[in-house]
Amino acid sequence: MQLDPFIRDYRAFMDELVEALDARTTRFYLDTSLLMWLIRLGSAARSEFIDWCVSRPAGTVRVPVWAAHELHRHLIRGTVGANVRATVSETERKLDEFVRLAAERADEVVCKARGYTGRDGYVSEIEQSFARLRQLSKVVNDDTGLRAAADQVVVFVNKYVLATDLAPIVAALGQTGEFRYSHLMPPGYHDKKDENRYGDVVIWEEMVKDLFEAEGDERRHGVLISRDEKTDWVSSAPLIRSDQAEPHKSNRDLDLDVTRAHPLLVHEFVARARGDRLYIVHPGFLASALDYAARKSRRASAIAQWLAAAHRPDFLGRLAGASLALDPKGKTARSSDVASITDIVIPAPPARSGMSFAPPAVNELMNPSGMAETRAYEHALPTEKALLVAKWIEDLKSESLSSFRLGRIFADLVLAANAEWATQIPAVVEQLSSDIDAAALNGIALGAITPAYFDRYGELLRRPNAQLGGVALLLERDRRLEPAFLALKGYLLDAAAELPYLPGSGRGRVRYVVDLVEGTGNTPRVLRGVRIGDQSALIDPLLSDGPRRLSRLFGRRPDEGCTGLELRTLVGQEYLIPPELLGTDHDKRHVSWNPSAGLAMLDTGSTGGLSALADDGENDGD
Repeated sequence: MQLDPFIRDYRAFMDELVEALDARTTRFYLDTSLLMWLIRLGSAARSEFIDWCVSRPAGTVRVPVWAAHELHRHLIRGTVGANVRATVSETERKLDEFVRLAAERADEVVCKARGYTGRDGYVSEIEQSFARLRQLSKVVNDDTGLRAAADQVVVFVNKYVLATDLAPIVAALGQTGEFRYSHLMPPGYHDKKDENRYGDVVIWEEMVKDLFEAEGDERRHGVLISRDEKTDWVSSAPLIRSDQAEPHKSNRDLDLDVTRAHPLLVHEFVARARGDRLYIVHPGFLASALDYAARKSRRASAIAQWLAAAHRPDFLGRLAGASLALDPKGKTARSSDVASITDIVIPAPPARSGMSFAPPAVNELMNPSGMAETRAYEHALPTEKALLVAKWIEDLKSESLSSFRLGRIFADLVLAANAEWATQIPAVVEQLSSDIDAAALNGIALGAITPAYFDRYGELLRRPNAQLGGVALLLERDRRLEPAFLALKGYLLDAAAELPYLPGSGRGRVRYVVDLVEGTGNTPRVLRGVRIGDQSALIDPLLSDGPRRLSRLFGRRPDEGCTGLELRTLVGQEYLIPPELLGTDHDKRHVSWNPSAGLAMLDTGSTGGLSALADDGENDGD
C-alpha cells in the first residue's frame, strides 16, 4: 500500500484526472446521491450530464445495483421533494430568527449611520426580504418537474444498471462487514444509518467485481461520482501546492482541491479488481475538470449548464481549473486573498450629503473613452477578477472613476458573455448602497441599465438586450433608484422608443388580453389571441419554424400545454414587462396552442413595440 503525499500538486492532479476522464476504458460508477441529484437538477443541466454519459464509449458508465435499489426506495418515499422542502423550511426558520434579532438590535442612530431612513425603514427592509424569500421559495418547492425528471432518470438508470449477483456479496458481509467497520476499514465506516449500514460496502464490492470481470488484460481506471462527502472513501490533502510560492490549504468552493481515494481502497482496487487509478469525485468537481479539459484543448465546453448548476454564480469565473487553463505557468493570486464579488469590503468614505444626480446625454453615457477596465477583466486570471472589481470600487470612492462609467463596465461585462455578472449586478448595487451616496448609486444603476436599450453610439437598439433588460426590471423595484429610471425613461422618450412597457413609468398596469377558445370537459383551452396594449402578440400561423414558436419557447408540445401563469411569465420575459403588471385572470387555466403559433418580436421601431415581421436574429446595435 502506498501512502499519499502530505503536500499535493494541484496542477499535476488535474492533468492526471483529465487523462483518466479521456481514457476510453475508464469506468464511471454513479452512486445513489448522484442519481437523486439528477432528479433535483434543472432540466438543462440534467440533460448535459446524461448527454456526457451517453457520449462515453459503450459499457463504461455503470450504475451499481445497490444504488438503483436505494434510488427506488427513495422514489417510493418521495425523499427528493421532502429533502428540498426541509432545506427551504430550515432556511426560512433561520431568516425568521435573523428578523427577530434585527428587530431587537436595530437602533435609530446606527440605522441612519448605515444609510437607512431609521429603525422603521431598516426593519421594513428586513421584513420585505423575508417576504421575498417566501416568494422565491415557491419556485424551489415547486414539485411540478420532479415527476418528469424522475421518469427520465429511471429510464437512464435502467439503461446503465449492472447485472451484479448480490447474494455472494451480502453473504460475505455477515462475516466481513462488522470487521471493516470496527477497524475503520474503508469504505462506509462513517455511515451511521442502521437501515443501510453496509450500502457503501456493497457498492464497492460491485465495482471491484465489475472491474475484475472486464474483458482484456488492460488495467482500467475507475471513477465513483457521488454527491456525498464520502469522508471514509477519500484521503483529503492537508496542504496543496499550486502556482503560489508556498503550499496552502484547499479551497473547495473554488474546486482548488486534491482529494484522492483512500490508500487502502486503492490497494484493494489494484489487487482485487486489477484496476489502475481510482477517483472519487463530486459532480461539480467533475464538471470543472471537464471544463478545464475543454479549455486546455481549445474545445467548446458542452457542460456549461451543469457547471453553473454545481457552483454559486459568483464563483464560476474564479474556479481553479479555469485559471490553470488560461495561464499554465503564470502566477495567480492566493486563494486566501480572493474574495467573492459580493463579499468585497472596503471602508466607506465620509458620507456626502444631499442628492445631486445629473445624468449625462445618452450618447455621452454610452460612448466613454475606451473600456480599458472591461478588457482588463477579460484578460485577467479568474483568481484576479474580484481584486479588479475591488479596485474599481476604490476608484469610485476616491472619485477617480465616475459612477456612470462603473455601471457601464458592469453592463459591458454582461454583454461580453461573463455569465456571472447578469446575476451579480443587483447584488453589487445592494452592497454598495450603504457605502456611497444616492447620486453615485443611481449613476451606477443608470450606467448598467441604459445599454439594455441603446448601442455604444447612443442609438436605440431595435431589440433590447434581454439579459440587461432583466437586470433593469429587477433594479426598478428599488425606490432608491427612481432617479436613474426617470433618466432612462427620458432617453427612451427622446428616441421615440416603442415599447410595451416603458421603464420608469411608475409600474402601472399593462393592458394584457388573452383570448381562449373554450374546450369541452377537461380539455385545455386553445389560445386564439394575446394582446399587449393595442397590439397582437400572437402570430398564427408562424411561417418559419423559428425560435419564436410557443412550442420552442415553452420547450413542450401543444398537447402538453401550459398554465395561464406560465404564459403570463413568458410574455413578461419576452417583452421586458414586469409579470406582476399583467392581468392574472387566466393564471389557473390550462392552455394549449396551435402547433404553428408563436410570439411577435419585441421591436422598438414598430407600433406598440411589437413586430410580426422582425427577423429574430436581427439587431441594429451591439
